[in-house]
Amino acid sequence: MPRQGVSTPRLSKRERVLKTFAGEEVDRRPFTFWCPFGLSHMKGESLAAAALTFAATYGMELLRFPVVRDLPLGPQTSLDRPHDLTQLEVLKAHAGFWTERLEALRVARKMSEKKVALFETIPDPWTALSYVCSRAVLETAEKSHSNFLEKALEDVTASLNNYLEEMLSKDWVDGLVIEIESASYEQREPGVFGDVVKPHLKNMLNHITKVSEVPIWLQVRGNRVYLDPLLDLPHQMVSWSHLSSGPKLENTLPKGYKGRLAGGLNEQAIGDMSYQDIRMHVEEARNQHVHMLCVGDQLPADVSPRRLSALAAFLQKRDRTPE
Repeated sequence: MPRQGVSTPRLSKRERVLKTFAGEEVDRRPFTFWCPFGLSHMKGESLAAAALTFAATYGMELLRFPVVRDLPLGPQTSLDRPHDLTQLEVLKAHAGFWTERLEALRVARKMSEKKVALFETIPDPWTALSYVCSRAVLETAEKSHSNFLEKALEDVTASLNNYLEEMLSKDWVDGLVIEIESASYEQREPGVFGDVVKPHLKNMLNHITKVSEVPIWLQVRGNRVYLDPLLDLPHQMVSWSHLSSGPKLENTLPKGYKGRLAGGLNEQAIGDMSYQDIRMHVEEARNQHVHMLCVGDQLPADVSPRRLSALAAFLQKRDRTPE
């Protein structure tokens, strides 16, 4: 756990984030939160400007670009049956909306002047495939047509790797958030995850570490999630949905885990909290053994600016990690 306290020199927002991911001493824990509010549908410069405005308004140290719940497939691609998975091809880095996404990251880096840490959000291969294919088709393929599913996951992984390699060849991002929606008991047991999903996620993470040294944050989404199959994969930080209402951190992660934890704030409850409720909730979060204070998942799109301002104000106070 990195040490924190008033004796540490004041850091810039970006420095605070990068030192936290590196396990180094910081003056206070950084914070971030994110909302969907349609940003994923914006393009290029407009996306960059909107995202930076959101970060500046609430003083965030880490600006996380929201994931696009889609893949840049051709308009005629329709994955309605397991056999349709064989239609997928490996996409190039500048396919479809990825071109505008890369432009948004370039512009955001230039406009931010490296005053805030910029993180791109990418789905793991299974999660990405689930954006363009129904759960019923994937479940059928997983049970009865594993060859079709394996080929599709290979193509999606190669496509994501192409996008990642192009992006990471530039100095546009400080880190990556990998959204994982497949590590859930509601979808499959951990053993099945290890056999079907994990190899492709590992392939992608290994590719990232091969072409770049940016920190990796694993964000596990969903209900009844599990973490054990993920903890031996390349990453520096982990978080999961509904962190503050879930089991105690000490009981969730194995002893000796050397990664950093993010969370402490209940995204489901903040939207209904009063000003004083938010203050108390942040104080409770400060007593959790997390390295970065953030919501367990994205905030509701209709959360009020007043509540976000209150949340940001309390989070920016100096604090110490609990002993």
